Amino acid sequence: MKKLKKQLIMGGICFMFLGVAVAEDNSSLVLRKIMQSMQVNIQQIDTAIQAKNWQEVNQKALLIADHPAPPLMEKIRILAYMNVDMLQFKQLDAQTHDMARILADWAELKPAQSGEIEFTFERLKSSCAACHQVFRKDFQMYFYGEPSAL
Repeated sequence: MKKLKKQLIMGGICFMFLGVAVAEDNSSLVLRKIMQSMQVNIQQIDTAIQAKNWQEVNQKALLIADHPAPPLMEKIRILAYMNVDMLQFKQLDAQTHDMARILADWAELKPAQSGEIEFTFERLKSSCAACHQVFRKDFQMYFYGEPSAL
């Protein structure tokens, strides 16, 4: 009887979370704001590389490498949507984090490594593009009803 009671309570909690997650306004996804911020950081890195402003490259790359995660309820919604594709998403996300971290490290070494900085920046942009190619269109259709310009 106690086991059944615990299962019913856990089921109710899960149902409550699911209900809250479904009831949320899709336009309020924090992930969208995070992605927009990372896009701005990418653009700022590009400008900083052209200006050979290695400190700015380092700072913006670290913002990408250490970008915030969506809140728990949003993660639950995303996990429910992504299901088995989550492993591939996590791998692509880790690659982006790694490239951003390497870019920040190269930028700390300053001008002597400008070739490596540019090469690593291209790899960072490629890792972003790979994730967008796999997930962006379907994700935006599911959560927003249409692909966005971002």
